[in-house]
Amino acid sequence: MKILFAVDQRAALLAGIDAPSSTITLDIDPAKLGEDERAVLAAVLVGGHDATQVGILADPSAIKAPKYTLDKRGRATPAVVDRTALSFPACGPLQLKRPSAEGMHEAIAEMLEWRRQAFAELQARDDKRVDDAIGRASYTSSFVGLDESGEVVPYASIFRTDSDWSCIGRVHQHEVPTMPQAPYATEAAKLRYEAAVRQVKADNQRATEEEIERLKKYEYPEAIKKRDANVAAAAERAALYRRLPKALRDRHEAGFAADDEVNEALADVILKDAGYKDLQPRPTRVAAATTMGDAEFKRFTALQRAAASAQGTHIEAVAVEGQNGRISGVCARVKIERAGLVATGYLSLAGG
Repeated sequence: MKILFAVDQRAALLAGIDAPSSTITLDIDPAKLGEDERAVLAAVLVGGHDATQVGILADPSAIKAPKYTLDKRGRATPAVVDRTALSFPACGPLQLKRPSAEGMHEAIAEMLEWRRQAFAELQARDDKRVDDAIGRASYTSSFVGLDESGEVVPYASIFRTDSDWSCIGRVHQHEVPTMPQAPYATEAAKLRYEAAVRQVKADNQRATEEEIERLKKYEYPEAIKKRDANVAAAAERAALYRRLPKALRDRHEAGFAADDEVNEALADVILKDAGYKDLQPRPTRVAAATTMGDAEFKRFTALQRAAASAQGTHIEAVAVEGQNGRISGVCARVKIERAGLVATGYLSLAGG
């Protein structure tokens, strides 16, 4: 087949080659051309025979690819453009520096080299984008804990309560790399990025599983005890709450009674259940007791002996300070731990 080519007469002159015309028609046998050579000629041909004008394919950077495509779930994702088939230059027609078949082969080789370099630049740019995305990803923390059934699970499934029993472990993980919303120039970069994301997710999953196994072996039993104690305390607190005066409960549920008022009422119920009924008003100021009389000491030691057999009950002696800062008396401070509360009351040590 005959193809019309442009001849670079200036380049031929500088090379000492005679080029009498700015064009030349060569008789080409496509069967003797390589696949890449045929692709170049097919790209620059106009009207099937004229290679002296800008061809049908443009510079890769000038080709406007769609910025986003939709995946199977309808989510926007960066478009992938195969630049390898589009990398013939728009720098002008295929120009021969020698008006011969050898000159055509040389011109095609130069264009193929340009395509290789252009593609390498695109690939380097995409590789840098992937490297930057991976480099930006830092360490983060994830938690593991107990779910509602008491199993150790990743944080996303943790049963949330008002207590902290559900969170018993921390896993240090890599953040998943994120790429800027721009199309990939090469499929290789896209695949490398997706491989990096899969690797990070796999590493994070492995770290989570290892932490779960460690927790099951070492901290799980204590966490279960803590969980059970908190659940029991919450149930007992609810039972105590139902014993409060209805007027107080109605005010509290309507938002007109503070939690502190309710907690004080619950503390009174706990103290009375423990047999401490002769409580005195809460002193304004107390200090550690340093002295007490014989009668006071006798009653104090009796209270201590009684408290020793009661779980969660503690007795300590405190001195009551008056408004002038002087000690006005000594009393016993009773503390009872029950239902997640610490009920505190004061008993006078005066008298028999």
